[in-house]
Formats: sequence, C-alpha cells, structure tokens
Amino acid sequence: MKPVYLAIDGIKVRKMLAAVRHNLREIPADRPGRRHIDPTRSHLNQVLRGPAVASEVMALERALRREQSVAKPQKHHLRFLEVLISLPGDLRADFDLTRFAEDSLAFLEAWFGVPILSAVLHLDESQPHLHVLLVPVKEGKLCGSALIGDRTRLRSMQQQYFLQVSRRFGFRQPRQQAQLTPMQREEAAERVVDALAAHPERMAEPTARSLLTAAIAPKVAPLLVCLGLDAPKQQRKPPSRFVQIMTRPVNPEPKPKNRPRSRRCRQAPNAV
Repeated sequence: MKPVYLAIDGIKVRKMLAAVRHNLREIPADRPGRRHIDPTRSHLNQVLRGPAVASEVMALERALRREQSVAKPQKHHLRFLEVLISLPGDLRADFDLTRFAEDSLAFLEAWFGVPILSAVLHLDESQPHLHVLLVPVKEGKLCGSALIGDRTRLRSMQQQYFLQVSRRFGFRQPRQQAQLTPMQREEAAERVVDALAAHPERMAEPTARSLLTAAIAPKVAPLLVCLGLDAPKQQRKPPSRFVQIMTRPVNPEPKPKNRPRSRRCRQAPNAV
C-alpha cells in the first residue's frame, strides 16, 4: 500500500481555539478554505481522545497546566503540539482504521511522554487522517520546541513510527526528503505548481494542503495581490466598558527602596 505521512507542528496561543474547533468541526464547512470538507460525512468522524466540545478541550488544557504548576505562558510559547497522520484514500474495505489510530496514539504517547489532549479521526475528506493535540508540559514547564526538535529528530520519529506502526499494517515507507540547492528548490516549486494545476483534486489531500499552507504563509501578501484576494480582517478585542475599567485589579505600588544616604564632604571652618 501507499505510505502514511506524519507531520508535526507547534501551535501558539492565538491559534489554539481555531485548531480545536477545526478538528471538532465546529467551524461551518461553507467558510472559505473549507470546501474540501464534505459536511454530509462529518458524522462519521471519531473523537478518540478528549472532549467532543472545543470549550471543554480548552478547559482541560488549563486544568492540565494547573496540575503541573506551570507558570503563566508567554505569547511565544508553544501551547499545543499537533501531529497529523494522513492515510491513503484507497484503503481496503477490511482495513481496521480504529485499531490503526489507537496504535498511532500509543506510539505518540510513548515518544513524547506528555498527555494527549484531543485526538480526532477525520473521515469527511478525500483521505482519512488523524489530528492529535498534545500538551507539551514536563516538570512544570512548557517544552514544545524541545519536543519537536530539529530535522534529525523528526526523521527519527518518522522512521520509528514506520517500524512500530505503519509497517505492521502493510504500508510502504515514505521517501526521505533530500537536501536541495536553491536552483533545485526553484525547479521543484515549479513542478509542484504544474502538478496542482494538472490535478487540482490533490489540493483536498490533508497532508498536501497543510504543507502548502505552511510554505505559502511567510510570503502570502504578494500572492493575495496577484490573485486579487482581500486580506483577512484582523480580529480586535471589544473595547472595555467603564465598569470593567474601574473594577479592574491594580498592581500594588512598589515600596520605595531604602537608598543609602550620600556622604557629603564637610568643609572645615575658616580659621580666624
């Protein structure tokens, strides 16, 4: 059979709720960028770990941080690790998808050693795939970047996942990504564009869509202009009411520091 693809990404605070709502299908399918989802099949999706409501998932994440006595996270901290496991769309009729998903979750728990917050199996797109959210907390600290590691650690995880999970279900090993020169990268990008133009249905594949979005995001502004698309509106916080401002807790004023008295040089009295 074709290979199974495994990818990992870190999620910061501003994207946490959106990721959970997407996985639990709380965002309407008619919204832009969600045409690849078939809402008539969303009832087939399976919640394998965690609550089935986004607000409860977020509450569980806060409870896990409190249990670990984690200090208040900063904006740059990775609050979630999201692992995407994408399977081929032409699975055999007798393929045990639930057992495959459970074995995958067991591998992720052992590899990362942190709790799984949510795991949802999506069956309403062209390819079955598994979204797994983990809370990267160890010894009372957020350690998302350390758990993701560098490219060597990612390749090691993908290799071990193939040996321990996907190979036992008859899948082939994915090809390793080669280091490309700048000229090769430019030619490879043109091949990707040509392939997507010839087969636009490939855009519906979760892995291809996720990788393409990550590649475009850093330089998306010129592409929006070229395609005549409007930039998304920035979400602003609603203005605070007068009562909220006046009743907001205020930090106590710092106590004045006891500064040592400066020693002044006394002049000797003038001699008479």
